[in-house]
Amino acid sequence: MAIVFVPHMMIFSDDDDLIAQWWEEEEEEEEEEEESGDDDLIVILMLADMDYERHKKKHHSSVPGREVVSRDMSSGNLHIVVDYFADPPIYNATFFRRFRMSRDLFLRIVDGVEEHDDYFRQKPNAADLLGATALQKVFGSFRMLAYDVPADSMDEVVRLAESTIVEAFHHFVRAVIEVFGEQYLRPPTIEDIARLLAINTKRGWPGLPGSLNDVNVLQRSPLFQRLTSGTAPPVEYMLNGNKYTMGYYLADGIYPSWATFVKSCRSPQGNKKVHFTKAREAVRNDVERAFGVLQARFAMVRRPARFWVKNTLWYIMTTAVIMHNMIIENER
Repeated sequence: MAIVFVPHMMIFSDDDDLIAQWWEEEEEEEEEEEESGDDDLIVILMLADMDYERHKKKHHSSVPGREVVSRDMSSGNLHIVVDYFADPPIYNATFFRRFRMSRDLFLRIVDGVEEHDDYFRQKPNAADLLGATALQKVFGSFRMLAYDVPADSMDEVVRLAESTIVEAFHHFVRAVIEVFGEQYLRPPTIEDIARLLAINTKRGWPGLPGSLNDVNVLQRSPLFQRLTSGTAPPVEYMLNGNKYTMGYYLADGIYPSWATFVKSCRSPQGNKKVHFTKAREAVRNDVERAFGVLQARFAMVRRPARFWVKNTLWYIMTTAVIMHNMIIENER
C-alpha cells in the first residue's frame, strides 16, 4: 500500500476510492435535501393557493359569497316618477289611493323625512354609483305599511334589496314620529275640545266621551293620566241643568265605579234606560270605528306582526296614527 505525503497530512493511496465514494454520497445527500426542500416549497405554495381560492371574493363584492345584483336603481326611480308624479302621470289621483293619501301629502312626508334623516338622501356608494332616492325608500315603506307585503316583494318596483327595504322602513317610521309627531300626536287643545263638544251636543250626547275596553289600556293611556292628574285641558258642558268640568269615558262593566266612567246597563229596564243604553253604545261605536278606519288604511296594523321587537311595533303603530291624523286634516 503506497503512502502519499502531503504537508501536515498523510493519505494512503487506497483511500482515494473511499474519498471519492464519500464525496459522491455527500453530493447525493445534498441533492436529496434540495429536492426535499423543493417538494416542501411546492406543498406550501399549493396550500396557500387553496386557502386563497377558499377565501377569495367569488362574486367580486364586499362580502365573501355575496352575490351582487345590478338592479338599475335609477330606472326604478324613473318608473315611479313616470307612474305617479309626472305631468301627466300614468296613474292619476284616482290610483294614488294606493298610498292612502293625496299626492301632495305624500310628497310632503317624503320631503320631511329626507330633510330630517340623512339616510334618505341620495348618495354615491363605494363604487361611486348613486344609490336609491328618498322617493324609492319612502315608496317601499308606504307599500309595506299600507298592504303589509313582504319586503322582498318590493324589489321589482323600487329596485331595492330586501335588507335595504327593511332598513329604510325602520328609518321611515322613526323619522315620521320625530318630524310630525309633535304636531299630529299631541293632546287635544282647547280649540279641539270646543269643536268636539259642539259636535257631540248636536248629536244629543254632550260632553267629551272616549272609549275604553281594557284595563291595561286604561293604565297606559296618557289622556287618562292627564285627566287623573288634573293637567287635561279644561272642559265645560251642561247636562240636565248641571255644569260639568271633566270629560268621561264610555267603559265596560269591569271598570271601577268612578265619576269619569259611564258604564252601560246590562239589562236596562224602562224606556229611559233602554234609550240611554242605545245612545251610549252608538257613541262608543263611533269611537271604536276610528280604530277600524286606521286598520283599514294600514294593513300592517290589522294583520299579525312582521317584526318581533316591541319598540319597532310601537314605532309602527305610532306612525300609523300620525299619518291617519295627517290624512284627516288633509281631507277637510
